[in-house]
Amino acid sequence: MATKRIQPLLKLRIEGPGVRSGAISVPDLVRICQAAQDAVSRQAEAMQGGQSLRPGPKSSVVYRECTLELTGIKKGSTVLPFALAKPQQPLPIPDMTTFGRDVVREVATAVKDLGSRKPRKNLHFEAGLLDSL
Repeated sequence: MATKRIQPLLKLRIEGPGVRSGAISVPDLVRICQAAQDAVSRQAEAMQGGQSLRPGPKSSVVYRECTLELTGIKKGSTVLPFALAKPQQPLPIPDMTTFGRDVVREVATAVKDLGSRKPRKNLHFEAGLLDSL
């Protein structure tokens, strides 16, 4: 039985002197995955009206709806594709979204904008998100 391929919501391309195509050291992988999860969790807290830099555990909604799952390590520098760990129900309307998808989209936009050679002006990102990135 074929399993359905998971479409990543967030792809991080890792480049640098210590990175080979399709490979990454375990300590670097752990740090990158933790930073990605922290960024998503802090953005989720902020989008719920909470403090994105607050200490302590994340709310149950953030934990349940926004936990990432690493779905592979791809070649091409090294690409880390992430999806949401919570099983996602197919949505009846193609443009319909979920809280977790909205949060990851905000994080992906921040990563893209901050890494751009020509960043847009007047960008505002949550302090917790910036701290994680």
